[in-house]
Amino acid sequence: AGGLVKGGQGELPGSAVNDEQTDIGNGLSIDSVCEFLARKNLVVRRNAPAMLPSFSFDLLLALPTDESSSKQDSDSRLSQKFVRVGFIQCVVLPQLGPSSRRVHVEAVRAAKMSDILSKEQGLTVDLSPAIGIAVILGLLVMLESKDRGISEVYGLAIDDEEKQHERLTRFMRRAGAEDVRYVGDGVQSLTDRLVWGGRGMLMKIDPQRAISRYEPVLLRWARSS
Repeated sequence: AGGLVKGGQGELPGSAVNDEQTDIGNGLSIDSVCEFLARKNLVVRRNAPAMLPSFSFDLLLALPTDESSSKQDSDSRLSQKFVRVGFIQCVVLPQLGPSSRRVHVEAVRAAKMSDILSKEQGLTVDLSPAIGIAVILGLLVMLESKDRGISEVYGLAIDDEEKQHERLTRFMRRAGAEDVRYVGDGVQSLTDRLVWGGRGMLMKIDPQRAISRYEPVLLRWARSS
């Protein structure tokens, strides 16, 4: 969960979308998912610094434009406003000894759609009941990891509030994540706490397994549109 963060104006550099209709039934890819989301007014911005072992995704919701405006399409794009509804940041760790490369999910923020709709008058969002902001962000990370040839993605279901911790672990297990170990307050968890910054359940997921779980859900959403 997270709050609502206002996005800026203007064309978004790095967003992997275009106006073509893409058949996601031919198999999920970052491009096909981004193009599908664009038709739902959800814009994906991918950030992958060339010199850093990290990547992140911003998910932005395009706000309605003034239909009475007489501006040209190019000018309208420049004046388009967005609301940032989600963000996920990951670090790619190198291969160490027998361990393969892995992705660590470092930060996730997902706004509640009910909060967004209450703040933005006249705005409607065509989201599937089975796919929320957090699922979209997670799916993007799984697709990115698969493209990089990485088969292990790790995340910590933070345990700083009991009900929230239960929701996080339930959500991650539904996506196919497996428990690795609990990171507690004891000395034995000191290294993990330094890595993850808190206590909680450390969980691991196979990107292909997660993609396989959510692909039919995304297809149902596309067909119902």
